[in-house]
Amino acid sequence: MHSDWNSRVAAIQAGVVPLRFLEGNWTGHGTSDGAAITGRITAQMVLGDSFLECSEQLFDASGGLDHEDRVLYRYDLEDQTLRALHLQAPGWVAERHVDLLPDNQGFVWSGGPTLPRVVVTRRTEDQVQVAVWLPGESSPVTALEYTRAS
Repeated sequence: MHSDWNSRVAAIQAGVVPLRFLEGNWTGHGTSDGAAITGRITAQMVLGDSFLECSEQLFDASGGLDHEDRVLYRYDLEDQTLRALHLQAPGWVAERHVDLLPDNQGFVWSGGPTLPRVVVTRRTEDQVQVAVWLPGESSPVTALEYTRAS
C-alpha cells in the first residue's frame, strides 16, 4: 500500500516537471488593452513539489496595481492531464486544462471557446512571454515579455 502511494506521488511530481522552467522571480514589460504595463511573476514548487504556484501582478504606467492573480498548476493523475486552478481578484476562481506547446517550449490554457486563452512561451532559459487572447481576437489583449530576475 505504501509503495502504491509513493508511486502516485512520484507520478504527480513528474507530471508537473514540464512547467518547472517557470520557477523563479520574473520582471516584465508589455501592453494590456493598448496601454503600457509592467509585471512581476513569482513561481515556486509547493506542497511536496506537487503544485507549481505562480503569482502575477501587473502595474499601470503610474505604478498602480492593475491586475493580480495566482495559478496553481498540477498534474491530474486520474485523467493524466495538466490543470491550472486560476484565482483572480476580486474573488474569481476557475479550473482550466493545460496543454504543452510543441517541443515543451511552453504551455497554453483555456476553458473553451468563450473564455480567454493564456499562452506562456519559453523564449530562452531566462526569458518567457505571457499572452492573453480573448475569444475571436486576432492579437492578444495582454502580452508581456518577462526576464528572470537575478
